[in-house]
Amino acid sequence: MVFQILTVICLVLAALLGLLTIKILFKRDWFLGWLRGMTGIFVLLLSCAVALVSLDVASYHQLTKEEAVASISFAKNAEQQFRATVVGTNGTERQYELSGDLWQIDAQIIKWKKPLMGLGIKPGYRLGRITGRYYSLEQERSAERTVYELDKTTFGIDIWHWLRDNAAFPLVDALYGNASFLPMSDGALYTINLTGTGLIARPLNEPAEKAVSNWQ
Repeated sequence: MVFQILTVICLVLAALLGLLTIKILFKRDWFLGWLRGMTGIFVLLLSCAVALVSLDVASYHQLTKEEAVASISFAKNAEQQFRATVVGTNGTERQYELSGDLWQIDAQIIKWKKPLMGLGIKPGYRLGRITGRYYSLEQERSAERTVYELDKTTFGIDIWHWLRDNAAFPLVDALYGNASFLPMSDGALYTINLTGTGLIARPLNEPAEKAVSNWQ
């Protein structure tokens, strides 16, 4: 809910800035017109930037507790070649061709600092990448690597990376969470849970439990 509210606030701010730009650029009094024009262009660019940031913020989901954020299943295509099917909590289904023996999913987490945390405002998350990996270090160095972005940024705007690069921002932390690498196996099904600090993947059926048991 918080991230939806932030999105609405950013869109309203972008609209107000756009209206201000129109008022500045089309005002009939041309005294100091050049200055007005430059100010109007700057405000217009600022309103566009705010609108793009709002679209990126809208891609985050609020985390209220440890919760399942996705499930992933595997079908073996060939030796060390698997089709991974990722199903989100909203029912969306995406498929990826992964090479290797192991898989991992990571997430981008936005966590609020005090005093916002004290007000009960919960962290938000967006799934990052899914990665395939080989058991063999030699293969890991020389064989084909497969990495896919799950929840893509909007128009190249990524508020998480900006917050990460500006760690001194007073109210928000940008954290990186990832589940441990787990084995891929034909028919294996896993659930992916997210806590306030990272991801946890757990086997959901017998093929997955057997793969984890043999790997450990």
